[in-house]
Amino acid sequence: MKPKIMVIGSYAVGMTMKTKRMPKQGETVMGQNFVQIAGGKGSNQAIAAARLGADVMFYTCLGNDQMGDNALKMYASEGIDASLIKRSKTFSTGVGFVIVDDSGNNSIVIDLGANLDISPADIEAIEPHINNCGFLLLQNEVNLDAVKKAIIVAKQNGVKIIYDPAPYAPIPDKYLSMVDILTPNEHEATMLIGADKRTSPDQLAQALEAKGIDTVIITLGGSGCLVRKEGHSTVYPAPKVEVVDSTGAGDTFSGALAVSLSEGASIDNAVTFACRAASISVTRYGVVESIPYRTQLK
Repeated sequence: MKPKIMVIGSYAVGMTMKTKRMPKQGETVMGQNFVQIAGGKGSNQAIAAARLGADVMFYTCLGNDQMGDNALKMYASEGIDASLIKRSKTFSTGVGFVIVDDSGNNSIVIDLGANLDISPADIEAIEPHINNCGFLLLQNEVNLDAVKKAIIVAKQNGVKIIYDPAPYAPIPDKYLSMVDILTPNEHEATMLIGADKRTSPDQLAQALEAKGIDTVIITLGGSGCLVRKEGHSTVYPAPKVEVVDSTGAGDTFSGALAVSLSEGASIDNAVTFACRAASISVTRYGVVESIPYRTQLK
């Protein structure tokens, strides 16, 4: 039987193009290969978890527009349960503008749109469905009050919480202490504890662990990740690959981590599995197109 995972998060349409280098302030550079692709951290994580073997329910808010209709068609094709998804009467579907340079680095600007139309009351309404899952994946691209409510609901029901605090937003320690696994990158971890930029990943992880978080995973891009659990830190290197586009790699990591843990894997094996999945994703251009299937990891 497939593990059941709930993802609450964003959907946005990415307007993506490539350029040789990132523009400086006030500068215009030439781009190419413009495409519109499905994205949003929550949506990406849901697709990753589904492709890697989980029974996934995704909750977000879409606009009453063609982009929202296309999203529902995509979830149906991916085998994701989208029956709870809300359609906003006020906001359009979220959009993002993504620029990728020749080194695979990216810069992103987003308008969250309908993603902000998720309220704490909406979370209360779907509580029975959250309670029916083993893991809940959360991020910060929706109304932060809804994220806080989801943390409370999951904690009260004994559902394991994997929280990717991206993009960074201040959140009180009382909510962080309820999280089972926190997966920030170095920038987000630095912001969460108000640290100096010279603070090492291990020091960041220790400071976050001190807030009551069971497991802290600092993602380190091409260097893999650092895991802090029960007072010990371990670095897990990522496979060396040729980077084409790093967009969505962190979301692939989170989805893969949830799948492996929900199948009963140890944190060591789950992190290794997630690093492999993320490493495959960066070798491909795009977001949804880059997320691997389970057979490709084998």
